[in-house]
Amino acid sequence: MDEQGTSYIELLCVLLIINILAALILPKLTMIDKTSLDYEARYLVSDLRWMQEQSIYRMNGNAKFNRIEFDTMPKLVMDQNPESGYVIFQGSNIVKQHTFTKPITIPTNYVNVRFTIDGRMNPPRTIYLYKGHERLAVIIDVAGRIRIEKP
Repeated sequence: MDEQGTSYIELLCVLLIINILAALILPKLTMIDKTSLDYEARYLVSDLRWMQEQSIYRMNGNAKFNRIEFDTMPKLVMDQNPESGYVIFQGSNIVKQHTFTKPITIPTNYVNVRFTIDGRMNPPRTIYLYKGHERLAVIIDVAGRIRIEKP
């Protein structure tokens, strides 16, 4: 007897193979989500450290530092639109603009971030990056140390 079609055993074998493949692939997809949040936090920290270095550089060797030059130091302005991100200004010029990947948001009340001439931050700031239920904190303490923590 030669039957055309599939048996239940064949169907179960195919479903088993699909489940095994899904079990191998899905954890990697969730790791990609975590790495994108970590990537954006590291990108923000990198830009903050650049701003800090620029602030220190402008003061070194400049005994006649005045208020006009302070206004040309880098300032990071948070953008809380649906496409959240930030813009770095130096004076009135836009030096850099960055938009976070789609699901990442920054619900913060800090309008801008600017370092003092010695690279310090007064008052200290904490910038939270959210992606769904996950959250990372970019912390800038009074001494100017910038770090990422998972609260």
